[in-house]
Amino acid sequence: MEKIIVGAGTYTDVVDIVAPSSAAAGETVSVTIKIKNIHSASVYVAAVGVYDSEVRFIDWLMAWISPGATKSFSGSFVMPNKNVTIHGYSYYQDIDGYWRYDDEMSKNVTLQALPSPEFSGFAVNDYSTI
Repeated sequence: MEKIIVGAGTYTDVVDIVAPSSAAAGETVSVTIKIKNIHSASVYVAAVGVYDSEVRFIDWLMAWISPGATKSFSGSFVMPNKNVTIHGYSYYQDIDGYWRYDDEMSKNVTLQALPSPEFSGFAVNDYSTI
């Protein structure tokens, strides 16, 4: 379970991405991105979650976060037939009303191999001749 931490942003810190370290293809992968307000005042924050930098599964979930508090933002996606990297991003709404990128973290989810099929035997229990 590798997490890549960039470092705290100006107003927020993505402190954790809660997700399994592996999943089977077709399985629903639940993800929670935890964002902490590191500013001295409340901050209006948005969370975005994507995997492989192309599929967005947490799409601009917004909330006010009090100073020092941590807020969880959750979403899910269906595991593709390959390893993926989850990216969690935080944005804050600036005084001018624009959203500014602030922090990020990433976590790898590896594809689980399917178990080998088992073949226990074959038997003919009843037959008739013609």
